[in-house]
Amino acid sequence: MHRKRGLTITEIAISTAVIGTATVVAIPKFVHATHRAKEAALKFELRNFRKAVDQFYIDTGGYPDEVKDLLRESPPRSFWLKAKERAWNKSVEWHGPYMAYGEGQLIEPKDPVSDLPFLTKRADTGRLQIFSSATGMDTEGKPFTSY
Repeated sequence: MHRKRGLTITEIAISTAVIGTATVVAIPKFVHATHRAKEAALKFELRNFRKAVDQFYIDTGGYPDEVKDLLRESPPRSFWLKAKERAWNKSVEWHGPYMAYGEGQLIEPKDPVSDLPFLTKRADTGRLQIFSSATGMDTEGKPFTSY
């Protein structure tokens, strides 16, 4: 007698259950991957902008007036020196741009999480502080404002 080849209903049910279980476990991992990637990009960009502010200070003795000053090919019109805005001193040698962002275009850098411009604050010393403009918490439960 010749037996027909094929799967039984039990084998199909077991295969479907295994595939379904794997899908239920894997999908949340991929859904959160986009959020985690944006958070990692935000941390990376904030670290780089803060280092660029430090390098600007080392080179000029002052702080940039705005975030875009870190992206300029030529010196900005003004910068902050000893907590006061001053006109650019021509005796200071310009070593910019201090950051590459937007492929050489002078565009407003945006927070990868909120897609809004970064927030800035001027410290008492004149230092330009750069923060995330995202609201809420990251995937680990930390507020974006703490970045």
